[in-house]
Amino acid sequence: MNKKYTFEKQLGNKGAAYLESLLSDFSIVHRIDEAKDIGIDYICEYLIDENPMRLLFAIQCKTVNKKPSIGENSKTFGYWKGFDIPIFLFWLQPEDNTLKTSFECKFKRFTPILHKLSKHRKEGFIVFNEEDFRRSILIDYFRCNYRKGSFPYGVYENIFKDIAKEYSEELIKNGWAMSYALGLIYHSKGDRESLSLALKCFKFSKMFMQKENNLIDNINIKIDDIKHKLHGKK
Repeated sequence: MNKKYTFEKQLGNKGAAYLESLLSDFSIVHRIDEAKDIGIDYICEYLIDENPMRLLFAIQCKTVNKKPSIGENSKTFGYWKGFDIPIFLFWLQPEDNTLKTSFECKFKRFTPILHKLSKHRKEGFIVFNEEDFRRSILIDYFRCNYRKGSFPYGVYENIFKDIAKEYSEELIKNGWAMSYALGLIYHSKGDRESLSLALKCFKFSKMFMQKENNLIDNINIKIDDIKHKLHGKK
């Protein structure tokens, strides 16, 4: 028997096409092959005017009448935990039961839920408009960076810096990494000025490292090495 192009499948494709048209106004949309059902339907890159910003976000789309739900014990939720980019669930709700239907488009932010921010756990779906969704992308982009202990700068720097308060522990715990990386770069240059800067970077990193961090011994060796070299370069 030939496979049928079911009503549900047609409706789902129409909903997906509608969502793609909305997203394409401010992002480059990459659709994931349906045969590879991994819990993500789109990976998108945020645009400002005609400029790709190297800011990615992920979307799962559901075209259904009943409000969709992704449980915290589900395989999909567990899979999403491995992402360090913003994740959104879109709900395309048909306004009637025909293929000529329009859709009410809503979205739900899952990044704060994945990050276990308790005050956001009960947040529901938000009716889509471009301004609100763009803002949500940037807020959750900040959240993903703060969780890694990094601070995004440039065009976004002054928009949502107060979000850092939610991630103060992560920033303190992981903030040493950037200084350590700079120390490695300056250390490799070898001249006196660079070694002096490397020494400051390593000392700063050590100050913010957790005691159990395995790199502390490595940093102590580098600090001793730099002091020896600086003494020899006098």
